[in-house]
Amino acid sequence: MTICRSLALFAAMLAPAGFAGAQTLEATIPLPAQASARDLLYNPISNKVYTANTPQVGQPPVQSVTILNGATNAVLASLTVADGPRDFCLNTSRNKVYVANYFTDQVTVIDGVTDQILAVVPVGDGPRALCYNSHDDRIYCANEFSGTVTVLDGATDAAVATVAVGSTPRVICYNATSNKVYVPNAGSQSLSIIAGATNAVIATAPTGSVPRGIVFNPQNNRVYCSNYGSDTVTVVDGVTNAVVATVAVGDGPTALFHNPVGNKVYCSNVGAPGPNTPSACTVSVISGASNAVIATLPAGDEPTAFCFSSNNQKVYWINEWSHTVAVVDAATDTPLQLIPLGSPPVQPVDICYNPINERIYTANKLTYTIGVITDSRDVSLPAFGSAVGTPFDLRAPVGQRVAAIDASVTTGLDGVRLRYAARSGAATTASPWAGAPGANPNTFSLAAGDHLARVEVWHDAANARLLGIALQSRGGQRQVFGQQVGAFAAFDAPAGSEVVGLRGTATTQVPSLGIVHRPLLGSYFVTGVGCSSSVGVVGAGLRVGSERVRIGDVAVVELTNIAGAVGILAVGFAATATPLDGLGAPGCWAYGSADVLTLGATDSANAAAIAVAVPPTVSFVGARLELQGVSLFAPNALGLATSAALRAQVGAL
Repeated sequence: MTICRSLALFAAMLAPAGFAGAQTLEATIPLPAQASARDLLYNPISNKVYTANTPQVGQPPVQSVTILNGATNAVLASLTVADGPRDFCLNTSRNKVYVANYFTDQVTVIDGVTDQILAVVPVGDGPRALCYNSHDDRIYCANEFSGTVTVLDGATDAAVATVAVGSTPRVICYNATSNKVYVPNAGSQSLSIIAGATNAVIATAPTGSVPRGIVFNPQNNRVYCSNYGSDTVTVVDGVTNAVVATVAVGDGPTALFHNPVGNKVYCSNVGAPGPNTPSACTVSVISGASNAVIATLPAGDEPTAFCFSSNNQKVYWINEWSHTVAVVDAATDTPLQLIPLGSPPVQPVDICYNPINERIYTANKLTYTIGVITDSRDVSLPAFGSAVGTPFDLRAPVGQRVAAIDASVTTGLDGVRLRYAARSGAATTASPWAGAPGANPNTFSLAAGDHLARVEVWHDAANARLLGIALQSRGGQRQVFGQQVGAFAAFDAPAGSEVVGLRGTATTQVPSLGIVHRPLLGSYFVTGVGCSSSVGVVGAGLRVGSERVRIGDVAVVELTNIAGAVGILAVGFAATATPLDGLGAPGCWAYGSADVLTLGATDSANAAAIAVAVPPTVSFVGARLELQGVSLFAPNALGLATSAALRAQVGAL
């Protein structure tokens, strides 16, 4: 199969020497025999990747969902499901995965922790696309042949409503800002808009011919709909439901993607589908501010799906019939790299991103495989000492932190070992030793949520070996191993970054050492329960809408199970654990110093959304916020109930 003519132009624009953190094809994971991958989903709660598999024509009828470990790439399970698994969505409140079964008119529900099938729910005719409403804890399923949307309750997984829309709904998306669901109707040239609170169609907006793609832009509260038959994109206001622009793009616009860097929307223009058919495949870049096309990027043969690396600020898309992945700088829209996925036929049909391990996954339909692409934004300092012996590279994976460093010393530094862990303080994983372990072993440990900020080394140039090393955490903790004599050098991680590894050379000793650092990632994790249900009090629910908390962001904290007209969010800068039994709330706990109390009005579902603005200053990176929700009018003497508590660590990314 030949590639699109514009592929040559794309390749000519590449600048191999100019981009940091090159991508490589790390692995190709085989799926069960004759399982042809069709759709992908990444679950950040469990760090798992899901692939929906359907058989090729003439092959055994394998209908399955394969689940991969995001850290190891190992296959955790392959679940047999009903015919035609087509699309996924994730219930982020309950860690459940939903897959539409196109040929059996059902939705399969999978537990995100145990990987077991929880339910198989009947829906409409030809379930084609899914989305999740985090505000009301509901799942919406677009049914292509019945012209309906089935609404599932996120707690019970039961169908609670069937909403009539237009003809041939094939895609769907959710607007979290206005709590609305959008359904393009390919057969009736319209866009149905459903209220998340009532499950009723509140407006029908006109579109172009054959609306085919849909995406929500949270930066300006607008929805974009690609019109395959009229080569345009319709832009709809999220508040008024009115069409505010019709943007001319390339031939056959299909997939849409929101790029948060610079407030842009990418639109793939594929021409007629299939190999060798378009005269020129492109990606149009639409400004979210002006609704104008600000760039047209060349693409391979049929660009069909996108993803975005928040760690590395890059956009990726697959070229289905060129069997490649394109990499673009998210800020400048400049092509950076073109990654081949193997010898044709491969036919990548979907793509997803794992921010914890900095991996990109492709669903390779014709080779029954999943492609795994790695990226790195680590920055290294040149090694101190003499670069002789066996090279080593000890570093924490992206998304994890250094938890401890083991060092063995006699008169000099003989060996080092890195131990790393999740930011929640989970059990550590140890790297191999570099050098000779065992002589006078010592350990430098960091507290959960802390990070390594400074490394000092002493080396003897004449004898080509390191004499000592000193390590210091963000909080000022410092420990020295070996001798503080000889040539001295120090390394401080830049503001907003942390030391994540050591690299250098080793024989029986450690003659040289270098430092690896990367921007500090934001995170949050549960630190304690609120009220025990055994005492008859149902505590408030608490969740953070974003993937992580970063400087300059507005983190939306959602409270549920609020009894009164307002919910209260307590934000503290110091961790505490105070039982409220003596104050009249038995079984309830307060966590954090509650330095700031913020109120949020509740809606008809007894939920409140409260915005927490994080300062944009780099000095705030690494700060920890203790978050807890409070509901008034609880059935106890104190009259309040608390939620589980979250600790958010502010990151640069």
